[in-house]
Amino acid sequence: MSRVAAVLSLAVGLAACGEGPSAVQPTSPSATPFVTRTELEGPPRLESVTVGEVIQLRAFAVLSDGTRQDVTDSAQFTVVDERVVRVGPGGAATAVGLGATGVFASYRNVSSVVGYGIRVVRSTSEAVYLTARVRDQDGVPIAGARVVAIGEGELRQGVTDDNGFADLGTGAGRVTLTASRLGYADATAAVSGVTGPVQVTMWLTSNPGPFIERRIEDAFDTFEDGFAVRRYRIVTRAGGVFDAEVDSQSCDYGGTLTIAARSGEADITSTGGECYGRVRFIIPRDEIQLTVRGQKATTFRLTYREPR
Repeated sequence: MSRVAAVLSLAVGLAACGEGPSAVQPTSPSATPFVTRTELEGPPRLESVTVGEVIQLRAFAVLSDGTRQDVTDSAQFTVVDERVVRVGPGGAATAVGLGATGVFASYRNVSSVVGYGIRVVRSTSEAVYLTARVRDQDGVPIAGARVVAIGEGELRQGVTDDNGFADLGTGAGRVTLTASRLGYADATAAVSGVTGPVQVTMWLTSNPGPFIERRIEDAFDTFEDGFAVRRYRIVTRAGGVFDAEVDSQSCDYGGTLTIAARSGEADITSTGGECYGRVRFIIPRDEIQLTVRGQKATTFRLTYREPR
């Protein structure tokens, strides 16, 4: 046997006995999982929603290795009819109009085959557009009247223009309106069960008898219990109607302004809201003490009518 053949024979024998280096078998690289389908989910057993409601949709990617991942934040959402529903980033679906539509999701260009259906129905307390029309007892439009609308725990207010109209936006369910104007008795009205735009006519009756109107531009001079305070003493005629209001152009956001009156044993607190207050009453004694209180307000305007 030649020397080369002997060396080869020895190497083969050692490998067979496990005493030589092991043979390395080549392996193929593992495949990266890919998206096989996208699924869309929402609240279970949801039959319908009303305008303004928001529901949360979630998108899931099913991968080739059998795993399922929540991809809601990265998915793209498509709505068949955006007049009914709109979906924002993150899967928040908002009902914006009546009707029915479907929502689909896609992730890495793989769209869901089955969509999520949403039906938007009319609520029994659906919002309606409100306009107030304020007139005096003779039918003449009253400008500058304050109209407050309260409905479903929400308060809105407006001021009438030169034609006596006040835009109050939308109200829901049963809405109670109150119209007030210095020199007139307040009027209230209620609307409910309406399905379209509503215009409410409100009639104000003027205070009886002749009067003198006074206006004071003033500022607070003391500070008590967290409120800026200003007091007035008014000597007038008992038995007539006293009518006063206070407002402010210097109110910061969240500011308040109120007015209170005391005459004899009678204490009258203001109605209104935020940076406006009003009192109206029959004067029991010939002297009235007025107190104006404010927060986040520096100056104000006090206007009042007393009997002549």
